Amino acid sequence: MFRSQRLPRQIGHRDRFGSLCKVFAVVWAIILLYPVLFILSMSVSTGNEVNNLPAWLLPAHLVFGNYAQAFKFFAGVVSIPTLLANSGIVTGIAIVGTMVIAVLVSYAFATMSFPGKRIVFYTILLGLIVPIPVMLIPEFITVKTYGLIGTRFSLILPYIAFGLPLPTLILTAFFKELPKELYEAAAIDGVPQWKVLPRIVLPLARPAIATCVIYLGLQFWNEFSLALVVIQNPALTTVPLGLASVQGHGISPWQLVAAGVVVTSLPIVILFLVFQRQFIEGLMRGSVKG
Repeated sequence: MFRSQRLPRQIGHRDRFGSLCKVFAVVWAIILLYPVLFILSMSVSTGNEVNNLPAWLLPAHLVFGNYAQAFKFFAGVVSIPTLLANSGIVTGIAIVGTMVIAVLVSYAFATMSFPGKRIVFYTILLGLIVPIPVMLIPEFITVKTYGLIGTRFSLILPYIAFGLPLPTLILTAFFKELPKELYEAAAIDGVPQWKVLPRIVLPLARPAIATCVIYLGLQFWNEFSLALVVIQNPALTTVPLGLASVQGHGISPWQLVAAGVVVTSLPIVILFLVFQRQFIEGLMRGSVKG
């Protein structure tokens, strides 16, 4: 009798909690989507509506020609194709370099035993608590010592170093969760040890790899502070530097700047769309295991 009275109360509390979670999720989604919608609306406006009504999202007149004008406007500083090419090269090479090292290191941490393994692992993870701005002076001195100032490698190599900790943590945990019978079956089938990783482990690790690639792409594409310090050649300017530099050239037409922001954000959107299936699969798999 007492149980029958408690069950409806528990169900009612769960329903209220679920409703509160839904309300919070909707409010949080609106907060996150508003800046995106604001930039999109500004990019097709005349630019005057923003000064009159800060919360506006529907411009009175749609001006899609702002995108063509944005290319001309940025050409006076650094052209948008140059910005996209520079950021694309730096981000792409840094992602590949980081993932190659992270996969090999994580596989060693997950499947092998060697002296100082735990110390090395936690030393790598220290990078998670050290932000890039804190390391600007040591990084500048290092790349200057090796003569890399003004080259793309002044960004690529530090990006690889700073991007390594989180993929190492994610992939090491993923490789450890794989059943030992998988490795034993490979050994019984006569698969050499050096072929187990590319043939068996990596195909299973696609969700974890996709998660790491999306995270690294966002981090490297949007990085500003290190690029501001080490990039001294205007021809190598990346997207964040290019977007910031237009503010110092007279009066900035914000509708054109917004159009430039939208165009230069497309590669990251495409990156997510390419890896979204594996990314969501990784999230779902982690929630089921948890």
